[in-house]
Amino acid sequence: MRIRIGKDHWSKPNCEDNFAGINADGKTFGEPFTAINIASYGMNGISAAALVNNPGGKPVWRPTTKVIPDGSDLYIGDPGGKDDLQPPTFAGMKVTVGTGQVCHIVHFHHTNSLGDYICAKPRPEYLFIGITSNGNPLDGLALLPRD
Repeated sequence: MRIRIGKDHWSKPNCEDNFAGINADGKTFGEPFTAINIASYGMNGISAAALVNNPGGKPVWRPTTKVIPDGSDLYIGDPGGKDDLQPPTFAGMKVTVGTGQVCHIVHFHHTNSLGDYICAKPRPEYLFIGITSNGNPLDGLALLPRD
């Protein structure tokens, strides 16, 4: 998994059980996410959708991706067109897997704590990550595959 901040900066890839969004100091969280790139292995495919902040109202769901096979790249969030000064940040997201479980721990911008450790079983269940209101976008995330 890797995350994008703003419209151009992609993080280095992070493997399972490691946080994406940690600053170079390895201790603090950085800026809110505008896109996420995920590749699954041993999960029988993954699908996801981004819930992006909307300054004019409630956050808006982007379309859910089709199930992407293991080993392929899945991208969610705003594509950040060349005319966008700042793409919308993530209020939340949902993820599904075909085998096993997917779990998460999340950090919200402007807070000093991590969210709860939460898991979801395979499709049709899905894992919701985040909040359904504007104000505390995601700035740290660990996705944790489990058998």
